[in-house]
Amino acid sequence: GFYRSAYLEELDAILPTIQAVYDNEVVDEYASAYAAILAELDAIEANTNALVHILDGKYYQLTAYNDDKKAMTVATDGTGLLTATKKSSTSKAQRWIFEAAGGDNLYYIKNKATKTYLDVLESGKQATVQGTTPTVAYKLINLGNGVMAVQCQEGKSQSLNHNNGTVLGWS
Repeated sequence: GFYRSAYLEELDAILPTIQAVYDNEVVDEYASAYAAILAELDAIEANTNALVHILDGKYYQLTAYNDDKKAMTVATDGTGLLTATKKSSTSKAQRWIFEAAGGDNLYYIKNKATKTYLDVLESGKQATVQGTTPTVAYKLINLGNGVMAVQCQEGKSQSLNHNNGTVLGWS
């Protein structure tokens, strides 16, 4: 998972002091430095709002960073084209299943309605789904505060981008 940056501010604040204790070998402060960092890590872990989880086999709705009222939707007319349409809590065309692809934050992304996988992205071209067998993995890149980029791991590492209602490859 990924941690939201707002929940890491206290950890960021105490790290320089703890680093100085260890760098300067202030042995009599090792225990208190260890206790301070351990307490902060425990607090972060206990806060269920701090961690963003992506669970294998579960579905998610992908919304545009610049317009959270729209979600990535696959055309169900057989074209497989992706568009950004008004968010719907019931549309299976807006539900995306993340399947672990055997790497750090790597997933195959399958549409729940069509059961087809997100295809290779090309810069400036409309994104599509293609086939019922995954061919390309996507990496989730933490941008902070629960926002993630979805980056294709084949070709030129294109990312998904919402542009006037069309979902495009973007580099």
